[in-house]
Amino acid sequence: MATLRSVRVPNAVAPVLRKFAALRVARQDALVASLSGDDRLLSISQLRQHVAEVLTTFSEEEISEFVGSLLSLASLAGSHNYEIERLAEDIANSDNLELTQNGTARLATALKRILGAPAVAGLARAFDVSQEHERVVHSQRILTDLRPVFADPATEPLGVVVTHMLRIEAVVDGRVVATTFALDSADLQQLRELLDRANAKESTLDGLMERASLPRFSVATEDDD
Repeated sequence: MATLRSVRVPNAVAPVLRKFAALRVARQDALVASLSGDDRLLSISQLRQHVAEVLTTFSEEEISEFVGSLLSLASLAGSHNYEIERLAEDIANSDNLELTQNGTARLATALKRILGAPAVAGLARAFDVSQEHERVVHSQRILTDLRPVFADPATEPLGVVVTHMLRIEAVVDGRVVATTFALDSADLQQLRELLDRANAKESTLDGLMERASLPRFSVATEDDD
């Protein structure tokens, strides 16, 4: 297992952590209590909902950034043998947060309790496991175009060919890499059948997990509904 000596808050999420650190202790404690209950968090949307119900002054974008930070930190603690206490203190002492001594102490205390909550740690572990692939799909899109067929460039086209361009962006070694595939109508039909089979398999497995009383994590980073 890899071990890290120190971490630093990315500049992109520093504002939301700074805003959380500036909250009253009672509000921070309320979030800790909400995430430390007996209920198991099985999806990122559930975690967002818990956070949004407490951090009412945060925008939807700030909620997403804060939740993403919590999952990343909890995942880091588990995958790199980083003690939660030290991780929370290193994050709170990150120079780009520019916190007062009191703010640093409050943020470190809150992060220790949140990251140590079994529900948060479990969801972070599920997210970490789901990303353990060489390529993880980031986004996909299909564009359709018409390509004219000419026998002679000086004359009207003989007809057109319909082509579907499937563009898939995937995360590879931390980078987003795009690949495009040309599809015809037969390819689309085959792809649709494959997707239907995958959905059927998933439904069968859902039934199996339900009979075994085995909860299923949903770690989609967008809306899970």
